[in-house]
Amino acid sequence: MREVSSDLEAIVGRAIAAGVFPDASVVAQRRAVASGFFSTAKERVFDLASLTKPFVATIAARLVATGALSLQAPVGDLLPGCGAVGSANVVHLLAHRAGLAAWTPYYRTLAGEDVLRAAMAEPLECEPGARENYSDVGYLLLGSILERISGLSLDRLLAVEVLVPLGISDVQFGPVASEWALPTEDCPWRGEVLCGIVHDENAHAFGRPAGHAGLFGRAAGVARLGAAWIAARSGEIDFLPRAIATTFTTALPGGTHAPAWDTKSAEGSSAGSRLGPRSFGHLGFTGTSIWCDPDAEAVIVLLSNRVHPSRDNVAIRELRPRFHDEVASLLGI
Repeated sequence: MREVSSDLEAIVGRAIAAGVFPDASVVAQRRAVASGFFSTAKERVFDLASLTKPFVATIAARLVATGALSLQAPVGDLLPGCGAVGSANVVHLLAHRAGLAAWTPYYRTLAGEDVLRAAMAEPLECEPGARENYSDVGYLLLGSILERISGLSLDRLLAVEVLVPLGISDVQFGPVASEWALPTEDCPWRGEVLCGIVHDENAHAFGRPAGHAGLFGRAAGVARLGAAWIAARSGEIDFLPRAIATTFTTALPGGTHAPAWDTKSAEGSSAGSRLGPRSFGHLGFTGTSIWCDPDAEAVIVLLSNRVHPSRDNVAIRELRPRFHDEVASLLGI
């Protein structure tokens, strides 16, 4: 197997020199062909931001596999007290088709369980299933549904259903000790440079593990999740049944999101041009991403803190497709 770590170091070094981000960790692996790892983080963890979502969706897939959760179950039956969103079902939440707003600044006036109550009362922008609309609100609700049906807190549920079975020891919900984390934004709302404190304002205001954001971790643990989904899709492991793994990585009609992941759009994908059409992945606001190509048996993870010191640095948008093409080339794709 070819070792590509030195090439990854060069790619990351160029991005840092260009001001895309101050720190990054990369894992690139293609089974039986090539692998590599490079990090400037010195064992510290990154705020994974919305990479929390595929971890939480993996919990949902595991519960679907055991029959504890149905994709067609109405949200109102699982989370009593919901308003209009109660007419949506679980797969609508998972695949961002519940008709909810993308984001609402609950943190400005609310904290704790009031954040959840506000999300439950959120008005719909369209009928459930009518169109795709990426929504943090939907995953905040999903996390609470998973807690209710399992009787476990979301952090404990994540450990039981995902982290322990997959041997992931470097991913956890924040906050984490500042000496173990990379800094993120100089946050005007909180009046400090965040380090070990969850960057997402609503997740922070919620005050406990949330379904849409809040995980911290290293690239190796994120890559292990992606590799497990690839293996489950091919029937190689019993972590998930093959049919469920395929369902959760296949986009619903009318959009690119599957019940657990985003998928590669035909044009302009952050995954670049080399990864295959069945690729699935996810992005995170803080500068994180994972893309998995099941046909090439490849996983590419990029973790960064591009929001340090300011979220106004959006150079990563232009970098991502080029980065994935460069790394895919190293992997022989």
